[in-house]
Amino acid sequence: MALTPEEKDLITEEINNHPLWATASIKIITEYLNAEGSSINDIYVDSVETIVVKKRKLLRRMLDSEVIALYDYIATPDTNNKKIVKMFYESDNEFTITEPKAKSIFYILHSDNIISSETLESLEMLSKVKVSRSYELIGRELLESDIMEVFING
Repeated sequence: MALTPEEKDLITEEINNHPLWATASIKIITEYLNAEGSSINDIYVDSVETIVVKKRKLLRRMLDSEVIALYDYIATPDTNNKKIVKMFYESDNEFTITEPKAKSIFYILHSDNIISSETLESLEMLSKVKVSRSYELIGRELLESDIMEVFING
């Protein structure tokens, strides 16, 4: 996909802001701009990779009062929500938090006032990754041909 004139300008400006790139290879520049987490601003997206975390890591993200409330909550599984959370909690010591099931558990705990909005956000961040600089600039990964186009037609 060819770069738009606006995208060319953004990439040209980015390259000009790094004087050492004047002698760098196109491959090095492309790898740097596409590196996960290289964005300047803190922009996070859901990971496409599977992320597994241990139960204790999830519990460490919670306040002590929230952990106690969780144990009380699953101790009396008298509603469907409580049964779902209890089954999820007791199923394993590790959880794939990038799965929709895990996120729905977090939302249940939040909607039932077991965890705060801050804790919910903290738990959700475990399944996110910081975007690359190229994604931040133009919304996609750059190809070496894109960088070449900037140098030739910039």
